[in-house]
Amino acid sequence: MTRRRHRIGLKQSILLVLVLFFGPVAMGQTNLLISEYGEGDGQNKYLEIYNGTGDVVDLTQFAFPNVANDPTTPGEYEYWNTFPDGATVASGEVYVIAHPEANADILAEADHTFSYLSNGNDGYCIVEGTESSYTIIDCIGDWNGDPGSGWDVAGVTDATQNHTLIRKPGVTVGNGGNWDNSAGTNEDNSEWIVLNNNNWAFLGGHIEANDLDADGVLYVPSEYATIQEAINAAWFGQTVQVAAGTYVENINFNGKNISVIGADQATTIIDGDSSKAVVMFRNGETRSALLQNFTITNGNASNSSVSYGDGGGGIHIRYSSPTLKDLIVTNNDASDYGGGVAIYGNGNSNPLLDNITISENSASRGGGLSVFNDANAVIQNTIISNNTT
Repeated sequence: MTRRRHRIGLKQSILLVLVLFFGPVAMGQTNLLISEYGEGDGQNKYLEIYNGTGDVVDLTQFAFPNVANDPTTPGEYEYWNTFPDGATVASGEVYVIAHPEANADILAEADHTFSYLSNGNDGYCIVEGTESSYTIIDCIGDWNGDPGSGWDVAGVTDATQNHTLIRKPGVTVGNGGNWDNSAGTNEDNSEWIVLNNNNWAFLGGHIEANDLDADGVLYVPSEYATIQEAINAAWFGQTVQVAAGTYVENINFNGKNISVIGADQATTIIDGDSSKAVVMFRNGETRSALLQNFTITNGNASNSSVSYGDGGGGIHIRYSSPTLKDLIVTNNDASDYGGGVAIYGNGNSNPLLDNITISENSASRGGGLSVFNDANAVIQNTIISNNTT
């Protein structure tokens, strides 16, 4: 891999012709794109590139040049970064560039490592061609000057710093260097979903529009054996509909603003098997993330190796603001706080609890419910009784 500093004018023409030949696709590519970007704590940084072309792509015909924060000459790249010899990506697959000191889960998905990934304010583009003659395919950020700490995306301030961005399934071509249009100004007109810091649950694969469930409803157990399998397959805004029954599992929304709805709270039961919290919201879920019509039981939060993992045996909420509605939370334990429900805020949690019965839970502090560290929970129509500390 080479990393060389240059001053060359930015070419922003979008490719119009797809050149086909036997073997890996080399030139004329129009639907290679950045499918995910991560800029997290420490060196938890990566770029994921998706190949939706229908052919194997020879990445040695491409590069990923960048600028470092505030370029001397706005509009011109500073560093020409190449892919390793022999680098290819199969159709329908992704290619991941990660920092060599990233988290082990990120490195497990990496195809090659690179030490100079963005700190949130360094613009990177995928280009096709050579250092002196190239076409921009797709960009995260731009080469036009210092954005401050990062670029705003989908209405989120500095979203390219301390966040994960994932490309919406309906986006099939790169932005051609038009970063402002790609970033958008709100959730609707942006090409990106903005996730909380250190969320790489989706790394290693990309969802296209034709991969999504046709009617937007994923049924458990008729279509998916477990609730978590359905959550993993769901896209933002979709619904996981769970039939009556007992499901022995622990579920995590993984930052997805989806609805998970049971048949009714008395007959649709999620049993945590005394292993850990039954339900977790830890990745910036908003009020659009809904959990409704369940009994949540037999959870045990005692994992001190996870930050605040010893709270919320039934439902654990950290830096998130989901909607909890029509639930029974009973017979859960926590070694520290919130046997039934724990809400940790630091000013970033504002969940809604509506028509919840929290009973027969236990913890060292707040047997039924614990709300702390500047969380701002809205609690209505809720009964909290017969819990122990």
